[in-house]
Amino acid sequence: MKNVNTATERIYEAVARQQNISIMADPDSDGLNSTAILYNYLSKITDNITYFYGSRTRGHGLHTVIDEIPKQTNLLIVLDSSSSEAKECKHVQDTGIDVIVIDHHLIENPNDNCILVNPQQEGCSYPNKNLSCSALIWQICRVLDDKFNVNYSQDLVDMAAIGLISDMMCMKTMENRAIVSLGLSNVKNIGLAAILGFKGLKNKEKLSTVDIGFNVSNLLNAVARMDKLGLGLELLTTKTYTRADELVKEIEKSNKERKKSQIKHTDFVQHKIDDTQKIIIILDHEKKIGKNFAGLIANDITKEYQRPCLILSPDAKEGKTYAGSYRSYNGFDLKSFFESTGLVMYAAGHLGAGGVGVFKDKIEPFINKVQELAKDLDFEDTIEYDLEFDCDEINESIIIEISKFYRITGANFPLGKFLVKNLFVNDVEVMGKNKDTIKVSCGNVTLMKFRTKETYKDKVPIFSGINAVGTLNTNSYYNFQQKKMIKTNQVFIEDILIG
Repeated sequence: MKNVNTATERIYEAVARQQNISIMADPDSDGLNSTAILYNYLSKITDNITYFYGSRTRGHGLHTVIDEIPKQTNLLIVLDSSSSEAKECKHVQDTGIDVIVIDHHLIENPNDNCILVNPQQEGCSYPNKNLSCSALIWQICRVLDDKFNVNYSQDLVDMAAIGLISDMMCMKTMENRAIVSLGLSNVKNIGLAAILGFKGLKNKEKLSTVDIGFNVSNLLNAVARMDKLGLGLELLTTKTYTRADELVKEIEKSNKERKKSQIKHTDFVQHKIDDTQKIIIILDHEKKIGKNFAGLIANDITKEYQRPCLILSPDAKEGKTYAGSYRSYNGFDLKSFFESTGLVMYAAGHLGAGGVGVFKDKIEPFINKVQELAKDLDFEDTIEYDLEFDCDEINESIIIEISKFYRITGANFPLGKFLVKNLFVNDVEVMGKNKDTIKVSCGNVTLMKFRTKETYKDKVPIFSGINAVGTLNTNSYYNFQQKKMIKTNQVFIEDILIG
């Protein structure tokens, strides 16, 4: 990989010369894991290591914290951002600080003012362009092992796996699958183990990417969205189990706050949605949502309306420019699409998820251009499934075998979906504190629909035959009245077909 030797030599030199190393963390789950991997690694070798961070509210990149670099820093290592921030890197270099940028995002313009390690950069022959920053850092730590004649990286692969899963990187790429498989089978980090214990996921041999996505990634992303990044970093770097358990409880409280805010923001934007748009663009003039939640809400809208979504709001520069987050649908390259309009200041991030900037006086022309270019796009409302079963064929052993095959899923390798036929609806219940879960009882199979509207209940005819498309799952719980474990076969609903 281009510049890996140069970067690791500079890190080795900094340690040998007892120079002060500062790590800049990016405010998301991949950024948290990247920082924890490098910090935990180097702290075994040197005491002259620290990390610092900004906030999700301010956004991503060196420019958000350029005045907060710790004093006496000799080497700054920027993680998971800033590949294109040549001006900011030059400013830091001019103060006498060497800069290493380790990133995986697409590069908008050249940056010769740092040691750049990024598989996306021109001239880099590394074949895997789908690494997360955490996986990239872990591979760099393996190189450092050779330089320091140690074997510390092997105990850090769990965080590399979490970062890959959290950043929704390609799971068809064999290197990514290998790292995730190794990481899920070797959870050594005290903080991660505390989360798994808190969530009841103690059987590490059965851990899947779905388990991590719902129980770990969402907690770590919650602290970033709630601007409590310090809790996540302390959790992933703590050396005591007691403190880890305390931090997990604090983070869970933040996650509950995040869920409430997410529901509130999603309700707020509903009246702003123009469902005639092929690509939904929501203008949050009042800045009610903010940068912390824009991407999350855009993702909710994308799932509900099954088409891409962009949420824009005024930035801090007196409202002269608008900035926002986008989420694509079904693999569509939304980043390149926005760039093709010729009306954006920038489109940064990944092909399916990232940020956009637009001058205020270009907003209306931009929206019109987007809809004009999108008029012939077809985001067809279809659901594909892998196999079909009769409801009588669904049992625990089949579900277990299927779950083994789909243990590692993600982008380009989705969780298997199945058509279950000849179900008979006995009962329909609305569940959950927020009334956003629907339970459909169908004899030996229970259908579940999560994060939906209460009105979804009306879509399911009671005492009628239906077919359902979704993912398969088993649920186990102890029934205190019957004094025994109860196991149910479940289908997490994508859609139902009546008749």
